[in-house]
Amino acid sequence: MKKYLSVIFVMFLLASCMDDADEVISSKLKLEGAYFEHTYDNCSNDGNLEFSCTQWVKFHENNKAEVLIGGNDIVWQATYSISDKEVYLIYENESLNEDADGFRIANADTLVRFVYDEVWVRKEMN
Repeated sequence: MKKYLSVIFVMFLLASCMDDADEVISSKLKLEGAYFEHTYDNCSNDGNLEFSCTQWVKFHENNKAEVLIGGNDIVWQATYSISDKEVYLIYENESLNEDADGFRIANADTLVRFVYDEVWVRKEMN
């Protein structure tokens, strides 16, 4: 019986540690000054400077962000907030706010966009 209790105790301890690790990732993740990008697979803009094969987000102080999405050449202004393991974006252009946009925090170097399940990777800011 002691073995079973010991096994249950160890499993409970490990499960509680895993939850704490997830909380640490989201609560300690500092986005200010961070730059994440996603590159479309098999993309070619064929020299068209108005089309970008790379999407990116730059997080600034005061919860402000610049976002280049959708393959175009327009950089959108947004504010962001972090809740649990998610980052929410609210665009200054309200027409972009029709669908919830943002990211799930996979780890300190990886975000996954809600809309298309795209993986965005932290890079050095350009």
